[in-house]
Amino acid sequence: MRTDRRGCLKYFSLGMATVAALSLVPLPWSSIDYIPWSIGFAILIYSIITKKPTPVLAYAAGVIIPAVLFATVFMLALPAYKDYTNRMEFDSRTWKHHNTSKQEPQRIRMIDSLLEHKDLIGMHHSDIIDLLGQPEDTAYFKNWDMVYWLGPERGFISIDSEWLVLRYDQNKTITEYRVVTD
Repeated sequence: MRTDRRGCLKYFSLGMATVAALSLVPLPWSSIDYIPWSIGFAILIYSIITKKPTPVLAYAAGVIIPAVLFATVFMLALPAYKDYTNRMEFDSRTWKHHNTSKQEPQRIRMIDSLLEHKDLIGMHHSDIIDLLGQPEDTAYFKNWDMVYWLGPERGFISIDSEWLVLRYDQNKTITEYRVVTD
């Protein structure tokens, strides 16, 4: 027996409608995970009982494709949106005194403002100390002259930390800086 295109399209649409409907229902995630597979299993049982081949693959594609697209957008767009909305203006006092809590790091939220509004290149070492406070005493980045911990790495999976690293010349004038991860 051959299944026509309309049948495949019908079941593909049914799968997509299932995913769309689930996004509107406030269920615990553990329940949501099983609903599309339960419907697909029911369609498979129906095809066995009625001895009519139904395009279960079309239904599965209708469930999997939107779920993969949603997960991809969620993983890529949400961290960028969160980073953008949590930014704050640079404040020297907050920068110097925030470092006691790694749960709510302020420096990572201020770094873009700092680099946008302050020209660090050409500043003297003592001016940087006045602006940012004492650098971190860390074993990381030994080839840089000054190191400041910013916070957990921005993005979907923050495994590393972000750091502001600065290098100065023999006159202790800043010649280079970067935001790096460890």
